Amino acid sequence: MHAMDALIREEVEAYSHHIPEFSVTGRRLLATKYSTKLKQLQESQRVFTLERDCALVQIVNEICEARAEALLSCDPLRMSPEEFVPTDEHLRRCPCLAGLPLAQLQKRFLILRNFNCRLQNSLSFIDFSINDDHSLLANGARALRGIIFQHVKLAWWLSVLKEQQSPAAARPEIEVDRHRAREATETTGDKESVFAQVFEQLHGIQPSLLRGADRAFKCQFVGEFGDDFGGLYRECLAQISSELQSTLLPLLKPCPNAVYGVGENREVFVPNAHLRKDSRLVQMAEFLGKLVGIAVRTKTPLDLNLPSVVWKLLVQEPVTRRDIERIHYGCFQVVDTIHNIDVHGITESMFDEIVDATFTVRSSTSHEDVELVPGGAHVRVKWDDKAEYARAVESYRLSEFRPVCDDIARGVATMLPAPTLGLFTWKELLTLVCGKATVDIDLLRRRTIYGDGCQASDPHIAFFWDVLGEFTDEQKSAFLRFVWGRSRLPTHAADFTQDFKISGLPKAAGRADMYLPIAHTCFFSIDLPMYSCRDVMKDKLLYAITHC
Repeated sequence: MHAMDALIREEVEAYSHHIPEFSVTGRRLLATKYSTKLKQLQESQRVFTLERDCALVQIVNEICEARAEALLSCDPLRMSPEEFVPTDEHLRRCPCLAGLPLAQLQKRFLILRNFNCRLQNSLSFIDFSINDDHSLLANGARALRGIIFQHVKLAWWLSVLKEQQSPAAARPEIEVDRHRAREATETTGDKESVFAQVFEQLHGIQPSLLRGADRAFKCQFVGEFGDDFGGLYRECLAQISSELQSTLLPLLKPCPNAVYGVGENREVFVPNAHLRKDSRLVQMAEFLGKLVGIAVRTKTPLDLNLPSVVWKLLVQEPVTRRDIERIHYGCFQVVDTIHNIDVHGITESMFDEIVDATFTVRSSTSHEDVELVPGGAHVRVKWDDKAEYARAVESYRLSEFRPVCDDIARGVATMLPAPTLGLFTWKELLTLVCGKATVDIDLLRRRTIYGDGCQASDPHIAFFWDVLGEFTDEQKSAFLRFVWGRSRLPTHAADFTQDFKISGLPKAAGRADMYLPIAHTCFFSIDLPMYSCRDVMKDKLLYAITHC
């Protein structure tokens, strides 16, 4: 391993200090010098597949993220093989690596680290706008997206975003009437909701004006006091996220598993596959894409529960049957049974009596039947059509959401350099847009400072962290929204634009149990009375996050 490390170091240092002159003789001498070690290394790496490499890089990313959250520096390109030590929990989440010796994993890390060291200097020379069929280089980078360190991707990608950034002075200002939005119903939501009001004011303006660094726009709530130093902006996006996943707006629908009460992921929403019949709804889908891009640019996560199929379509990863089955349990069961019906002892002569199916399939977001071929509602499936019918159903299911996701992608492309999204895995894009699904209280605690009349060792601060740690995920999100106007923490520790601040409440001195905590969402802070016991702390916090 040390021999390989030395060889890599010699090459990297030489490359870093001057324009390299690749000497064939020199490389042969190096190869001879380390030939035995390199052969042993090569033999030990034959067990690694792309799946295993992706899992290993996932662990590298998690190790670096954990160190960053602990405010420790961590550059995977400078990490030594000996520092790469996966925990049992890492390996539990990556079962494909189970049973491989640590030394073998460390050697593979060294190879992947070398690959990333070289790649970081090359990314800016790759034209990701070229189709895979016309660029082996872009195709290769996208195909290997899973083994590129997140550190390498983000360092390059964020520099690209910064080049397209608009100045704060160009930030548009909007007004939102939340009282009007509260009166909205299912029939008026596409006009009265917060989403609809923001859409009307922002969708028609020059997209480049929305590419701000910390906020895309300045928001004022009609009839409500408050200046927008970021809190109202975040509250606006949080309310939009909530509306999108309600009956107010037709853009997203509960997934089939939620509708029928079966399978997993029942909390997930899918794009309405039929909204393209209305041109205004198509524009709204594009605006949803703009909000996705805005969330990434301003590091203000959207609290959206969208399935893997949506994120895969946005980053151009292939959608699989498993992606569909996670949101539509049993959707292939009937068609698979028909396709393989002879296994069940059904013959051609019996088929027409038993199978009463036409070339149609039920939509995932409505009760409509969709024709798989022209006039499919009147074309019965015959014995010789079994395979064709199965292929048609599978093709429809795998592409059902593509048209709407293409609409969303057009909006994303106005905010982000869309071709470069292919460098990210679908899970990475999900995290960039939506942040962490659960509020990490330990991370929040590490990013907390204490103001006047309050310090970390105070008894009521201990009550506070105990109570917060016992909250449900929904209550934790509600608390975060109360103090910061957002439902999720930033994706990475480095993405915190400010620390959470807990201060005392002087006016409550001597009678703290009579007061509620006071939040300042624009400044991510809370004035916390010195409550007398844990139960009072819990009651006051729950009341505040529910009613204030």
